[in-house]
Amino acid sequence: MKIKRNKLKVILKVILIVSLCLLVCLGIYKTGIFRKKGTSDPVTLNVSLYKSLPHYDSFEKTVEECWNEKHPDIKLNFSDWDCYSGIVPEDLDVFVLDSITLDSFLQKGCLLALSEEDIQDYDDLIPSFAEECRVNGQIYAIPQLLCTELL
Repeated sequence: MKIKRNKLKVILKVILIVSLCLLVCLGIYKTGIFRKKGTSDPVTLNVSLYKSLPHYDSFEKTVEECWNEKHPDIKLNFSDWDCYSGIVPEDLDVFVLDSITLDSFLQKGCLLALSEEDIQDYDDLIPSFAEECRVNGQIYAIPQLLCTELL
């Protein structure tokens, strides 16, 4: 019985050492300590758009084309996440949400504040919709769609 325990201890130590080595290697890779100067990993933004749009595929393609014109060095990776699921994946960088859930996402720590200067043509937004994207005076979203006809 004592031999089995010793073997188990050795196996657990080996697993622990291998796990620690993998974590250190991952940390070195992520920080780029040994990366050649002037080289970097390509930047990718994980994005989730509102899936219930008519002609969603066309919308996604247009977003990607416009993005690539302005930021060809940053790739967009579109996710199938549903904003109504409530749980935001940790690797999601930008997402479309229903404004009725803004407070909930803010309380969960999923949103960063924006300034009016961060938003191109902020003054072109319909003021009442822009105000609905503020909490305690801070902007946390940019109104994108209207779910009603607008004249």
